[in-house]
Amino acid sequence: LDRNVGVGAARQAGGKIAVGEWIAYLDADDTWHPDKLERQIAHVVAEPDLGATHCGTSVVRNGQEIAQYIDKPQRLTPEVILRGGQLLASTLMIRRDVLDRVGGWTADRYVLEDWDLAIRLVLAGVEIGFLPEALTMFRRDGHGNLTSDPWKDLTIHLACIDRHKRVMTEYAGPRHITDLQLKYLRRFAWKLPRWPGRMVRAGAWLLERQLRTTAPRPPS
Repeated sequence: LDRNVGVGAARQAGGKIAVGEWIAYLDADDTWHPDKLERQIAHVVAEPDLGATHCGTSVVRNGQEIAQYIDKPQRLTPEVILRGGQLLASTLMIRRDVLDRVGGWTADRYVLEDWDLAIRLVLAGVEIGFLPEALTMFRRDGHGNLTSDPWKDLTIHLACIDRHKRVMTEYAGPRHITDLQLKYLRRFAWKLPRWPGRMVRAGAWLLERQLRTTAPRPPS
């Protein structure tokens, strides 16, 4: 593209020129197992009601696997996806018509684009299946990928919560919003430099204290 428009808009642009029935994505800092697409095609052939499939992942640092994530729900439900992102772009294979039905990827570069897409897919009734095999590898070697910036990572998580707060409240109640905000404030505070991290932790403490003082008293 002529300029950097963000990952969501870039994936959307790629999808428009792709010609297949199914679309898959591979971010620059990730790699696929050689059999990833073959295994996912077999998955959707075996379960023809699927509109999308995603797979497990492994995390690699300095050429060594340091973690593996293959324990996720077999199908994504609103209750699951509204509690946190489960679907990652480089693990996804999705039918073109399904992607078009929900409006594709967001062009807002300040929102967590894969979580945002997953929420819209699930709420539209799209069946998303999980293949419990680590077929996508995420390289975490400090080479400047988006998730290496904890402050940006925190702000886009909070922005995604804010975008979908109405439906989150509808499915899980108003306290769910605050619980999610606290979850991500705590997670990323420890990744931030000394003083910013302390400020974020203090904000989480104040938010939790406010919740305790404003919570309704139990019946006597």
